[in-house]
Amino acid sequence: CNPAILHLAGTGLEGLKGAAWLRFVHAEDRVRVERQWERFIADPVGVYDAEWRGVTARGEHRIRVRAAAIRDDGRVVGVAGATLRLDF
Repeated sequence: CNPAILHLAGTGLEGLKGAAWLRFVHAEDRVRVERQWERFIADPVGVYDAEWRGVTARGEHRIRVRAAAIRDDGRVVGVAGATLRLDF
């Protein structure tokens, strides 16, 4: 995990594992983002690409996440991606 996103979120790696990262999604965006993520995880073809407002101890930020499945012999073994802060 990128140390910059851990710093921005104010958490360690455990705070972003699994679906724990959804707690940093703004309440008004959370249902939409969670549905998009669930659709991607259910059928991880192509690239997950979403923008949302993130809320951390450091304030509110515009975030864009792009991710793709990591495969081994066709089997999904993980997800790799990038999280960008859009409001510098």
